[in-house]
Amino acid sequence: MRSLRSKSYLNPKNNTVTTVISSSYLHYPDRAGMMHEINPYIMCTSDNSHYRVTRGLYEASFPVLSQDEPVTFMLKDSSLFSSKLMHLAYYNKSKKQIVTIEEALNIEGRINLSKVHYQNVFNGIDVEYQYVDSKLKQNIYLSPSARSNLPDPNNYGFSANSTALVVVSEVTFTDTLDVYAGNVKISVKDKDKIKLDHEGPDKIKFYDRKSKLKFYLPADYAFVSSKSIKIKSKEPMWRKFYNDGDRNYVITGVDLTWLYAQEQDTVVLDPTVHYIDPFMDVSIKYQSGYCDDSDPLLRIGNDDGDWERSLLKFTLLWL
Repeated sequence: MRSLRSKSYLNPKNNTVTTVISSSYLHYPDRAGMMHEINPYIMCTSDNSHYRVTRGLYEASFPVLSQDEPVTFMLKDSSLFSSKLMHLAYYNKSKKQIVTIEEALNIEGRINLSKVHYQNVFNGIDVEYQYVDSKLKQNIYLSPSARSNLPDPNNYGFSANSTALVVVSEVTFTDTLDVYAGNVKISVKDKDKIKLDHEGPDKIKFYDRKSKLKFYLPADYAFVSSKSIKIKSKEPMWRKFYNDGDRNYVITGVDLTWLYAQEQDTVVLDPTVHYIDPFMDVSIKYQSGYCDDSDPLLRIGNDDGDWERSLLKFTLLWL
């Protein structure tokens, strides 16, 4: 017997059943409801046209060359979200102006199990995608050399105090989905096009026409990574959706004042797309936290990204 997070074995010697329960997903259902083992490893297609994962709760597709096509996150009902990295830029919040620093280069991706890595998409900046059981992660690595080589924002008439370093991505999604930031709808249909307009760190939710939440973009964070301490500090990432003609874009990044204040380690920008489990309402999650003063927590509740209906929470340090 199998469920999304468990598997059971019959012990024929004593006719008992052993059940293994996991805090992460072990299986995915096919269209008939049969459960299969999740395989998160990224493979190249037989025609070498792209990389993909198909044996999981969602499917993912990645370009062989980073700029040839977008990265796509797709559910079994064909609801999808895709993103294509376009520019590295400065965005001045007070002037509401953006200037491009670099265009993304067309780099061949290298597969490592559940990850695909594109080196030097921007000067000294790598981009990596990882297929995780219920989410698709994007990590953008700003090396110390990349940080030191960033141009002075004053060259563009921008003050560092009101400017963010951002990446600009073109985004597309299934046009039958409604998009919300919190409880506010941010998608507007204009003839046969969907336009997005929103600025802020809110969780972005995608609903179908039956008001069922399909997937979401959580509040994103940047963090400083080092060999001695994996994560030393984190910063909420600023995000803005906008429309230009018939295309939607998202700008996401961190304030230069925060970036300048960090030690000369690699800074990681960490956008993510999360799948919503339609079968289970209660789940278990271990969370260690990013900050030094955060206690490890075990939570039992509704895993919708906010744990708004947490049933139980206790620190593991008590045990």
